[in-house]
Amino acid sequence: MPSTENFGFSLAIAQWTRASNPPNIASWLTGQTGIGYETSGVNYQPLINLDVTEASATNASVYVRIPFDIEAGTDLGSINQLTLSMKYDDGFVAYLNGNRVASSNDPVDLVWNSGAVGNRSDPQAEVYQNFDISVFRTSLLAGRNMLAIHALNDSSTSSDLLCSPLLSASVITAGGGPTPTAILYTGEITLDATARIRARAQAPGGSLSALTEATFLVGTLASSSNLAISEINYRPLPPSTPAELAVANSRTDFEFIELMNIGAEAIDLTQISFSQGVEFDFSIGTPVTLLQPGEFALIVEDRDAFEARYGSEAAVRIAGEFGSDSKLSNNGETITLLGSASSIIRSFAYSDSAPWPTAADGEGFTLQLIAPNTNPDHALSESWQASPELGGTPAGFTIPTGDYDSWAATAFALLPGADTNPGADPDGDGWANLVEYALASSPADSASFPEIEVFITDVAGVDYVAIRYGTNPLAGDVTLTPQTSVDLLNWNADTVELDPPAGEVHTRRATATLDGSPRRKLRISVALD
Repeated sequence: MPSTENFGFSLAIAQWTRASNPPNIASWLTGQTGIGYETSGVNYQPLINLDVTEASATNASVYVRIPFDIEAGTDLGSINQLTLSMKYDDGFVAYLNGNRVASSNDPVDLVWNSGAVGNRSDPQAEVYQNFDISVFRTSLLAGRNMLAIHALNDSSTSSDLLCSPLLSASVITAGGGPTPTAILYTGEITLDATARIRARAQAPGGSLSALTEATFLVGTLASSSNLAISEINYRPLPPSTPAELAVANSRTDFEFIELMNIGAEAIDLTQISFSQGVEFDFSIGTPVTLLQPGEFALIVEDRDAFEARYGSEAAVRIAGEFGSDSKLSNNGETITLLGSASSIIRSFAYSDSAPWPTAADGEGFTLQLIAPNTNPDHALSESWQASPELGGTPAGFTIPTGDYDSWAATAFALLPGADTNPGADPDGDGWANLVEYALASSPADSASFPEIEVFITDVAGVDYVAIRYGTNPLAGDVTLTPQTSVDLLNWNADTVELDPPAGEVHTRRATATLDGSPRRKLRISVALD
């Protein structure tokens, strides 16, 4: 990490890009590739073996030296192709034994503290990009060689950096024929997914042609007639379960966008990308490239957070994560999905205000497209509804319900030694733990109470006592039973629904009128299943 303190700022390119050690070699870190840091999550952590977090907030440049040896006696003249493959965020300049061989997003005037002139999304950075440097294959030496990389971040305050190079050479085999592992194709090749084919043709004399590459699409191109944005989770609930808290720091980690094939044929996704709202490009190493009719693809803010909330089966439909630290706006914004040749598939603005469904704004519900197979106008608020299920139904999956023990472990995480038994009341507010679990209040906060309202309602001119209460939709192991009594001794479960449930809020009334029984009482029985 060049600086004024370690004299890296004064190094000439030739001093650190060749096999001989630079004068400040004692200040260099050693380790294995890849090189980088990740301070905003886990995205690059599996790719990083040499952490250079100290470069964060100090310098957008990192110098990398990778020595390698070629055995004496190797016929360097037999090398016919040399390829540098790079996983990088956000730019680089590469040198082979002091010769500049490849670059990307580098400034015109490159200095010791330069930054990249462009930005790459995380999905792009995590996939090798190949650079043909065959013209520099004569730079290779028998014995010690040096691949040097000037890694470039887009700014010194960026939350992450990645530099993971791979140098590979191909050699003409004895007799000029293909390698023993080469596969000879004499007929058709059948593809079941879009693929990029690299091939050489062999002349009758045995020589091979230059490498030819082409992308073959399997499936119909995505368009506004066959691909819908069917669900948007722009302001989810914050993390709450132990599994969620272990991998997520914010409610934004659970954001997602769902795509649905509403056509009659399979759709190829490799030509589409999001350009507004979030950043994501399906051409960059996504595992989901083909959608059968009725199938879904998910783009998520954080894969680990999504899986912690919705489960591993739902995570199979994840095409990738939002790029460039992009997130969905809580206040509404324009989402644009582009197709082949930058054609617009969808471009519309959602809102967190009526007439758009407001329950999707932080109450735990999502925006769901109504009857997506009819291809409704995405720009109209009446085309959308709040999801009936808390957390929505990404790819058809819902949030698994929890249990009391898991809830208690989270609720009392900051109160070691607290009594977590269902009948206990450690915060002294008069509400037992089990009741606070079932009715969605905090057992560790004496100012947090269940939301319960008892009132008199008029139904066709007749008065009834009624109760309205909020519930914990993730409490899958409790039974709630509203009961009535006139003497506080004998209780009966004689209530009926007054209003349809509004999310987690329920309203019920007694079946008996108040005529002659002005002291009729209501309560809620809570029992663990």
